[in-house]
Amino acid sequence: MNQWKTHRGDEWSYTDFWCEADASANAASPSFFIETIRPRAAPLTLERLHELLQLTHAQLPDMRIRISLASELIRDLLHELVTRKLITWQLFENPHSREAWIVSVGCMTSGAELKAREVAPGSATPR
Repeated sequence: MNQWKTHRGDEWSYTDFWCEADASANAASPSFFIETIRPRAAPLTLERLHELLQLTHAQLPDMRIRISLASELIRDLLHELVTRKLITWQLFENPHSREAWIVSVGCMTSGAELKAREVAPGSATPR
């Protein structure tokens, strides 16, 4: 399974056959900010973004996951994930950017059933 890898503790990268992504971590917050996602072999899709968010929550359960809303495609995909009840997110604005705080990530089981996994910041325990 692919996973995020750290370079200096606060700089992280992710690479698999379909994308490369860059992120930064802030242990004091604790937060993990996905800054960019670049397609490689295939375009970014709803399923691929959902998979990356699931993996990120699973790998970094104690971190508050945020993702940049600079890309229109990312914004559209996040809205569609909400529509399908696969994630919940809240707008996180700061002076330099608009970001989505990923509050919960669900996983598909059989058919259209959904198991939601909401992680409280600072806790490895789903609520």
